[in-house]
Amino acid sequence: LSIDTGDIKAGWPVDVRAAVAAAGGNPPFNSPYHGQRGALAVLGGMVYVPYAGLFGSCTAPSYTPNYPQDTDPTPYHGWVVGVSLSDPTQVRAWSTVAAGGGAWPPGGVASDGVSLYVSTGTTFLTDGGWGGGNAVMRLGAGAAFGAPVDHFAPGNWYALDNYAEGFGTAPVVFDLPGATPGQLAIVFDKGGNAYLLDRAALGGIGG
Repeated sequence: LSIDTGDIKAGWPVDVRAAVAAAGGNPPFNSPYHGQRGALAVLGGMVYVPYAGLFGSCTAPSYTPNYPQDTDPTPYHGWVVGVSLSDPTQVRAWSTVAAGGGAWPPGGVASDGVSLYVSTGTTFLTDGGWGGGNAVMRLGAGAAFGAPVDHFAPGNWYALDNYAEGFGTAPVVFDLPGATPGQLAIVFDKGGNAYLLDRAALGGIGG
């Protein structure tokens, strides 16, 4: 909306489902099962919108999983959708590979002015392979937005999945002058643990 007039800006609103499909989003963005509760971020000429499921685990018994990793009838994934402010027909998107993994925290998408940081929650797996859940993802901004540049997940991420004790907060990014490293982020899980991360090298799984 225009702050000056209250009018809807030209090219808006954006049909997210159609926009993500046009952008080649995979898996498809299944609108009725996604909830947007986290704060937005603006960087690199784009607005970034995080998505998770609705209430509970957002199960839908009539849903048929479309992907081998979808073992729970839960047609939501963790998403960040980026829309160009100057041309809202230009849309980019990233999602977790596994079902679940929603970007739940109200803090939403964090930024240090260069990169974006988002935390994901519990996923639903059968093969035990990590699918992007219980993690902090560092994403590029603007034209570089897409697949994560770096990530961190605790070594016990699978146990966190089983006990639904994934990350409950968005990453808090801050600088600590005089420290090495000095560009940091902190995130908390629902089991009461805090993880202090080097933003320049998040560490991967267990790092």
